[in-house]
Amino acid sequence: MIGREIMRCDIEPLSDRPFEMKVVVHPLSGAALSFSEMSPTHNTHSSQMIEDDHPVFSIVMSGHCTWSQAGRVAEVEAGQGLLTTRGVAGTLRRHVASGIVNVRLDRGLLAAQMPKFEDPLLRPIAGRDTPLALLSGYCRTIAKMERLAT
Repeated sequence: MIGREIMRCDIEPLSDRPFEMKVVVHPLSGAALSFSEMSPTHNTHSSQMIEDDHPVFSIVMSGHCTWSQAGRVAEVEAGQGLLTTRGVAGTLRRHVASGIVNVRLDRGLLAAQMPKFEDPLLRPIAGRDTPLALLSGYCRTIAKMERLAT
């Protein structure tokens, strides 16, 4: 249910070991922040699962993943990030147990700032990039604040 209804993907475990998954979602105004930890999987976001075209910026906190979308393929290591969209079918392969932070934004909020939205899709950003380090820190701070509030 979590895969198909919330994450909008089919999740197929890649090993004979027990499947493990932890997902925490933080709804924000005009956005959503999610943290997922999952054993090795192949996730498929098919065209039947598309319900919007919101951009998602993903940061691999641990592990090694491969995204494929819109004819592009990107290998992403821990500490790197990349932009995808929920409006195009694609796949995510978690080669090993991986932790990923996803920041989903409302496409309408970015339309004026990113008229050529497709250009930066699936182009990995290095972990040493200062804006990426700041975003990672903000995400961790939000998660800590949420834990303290409960």
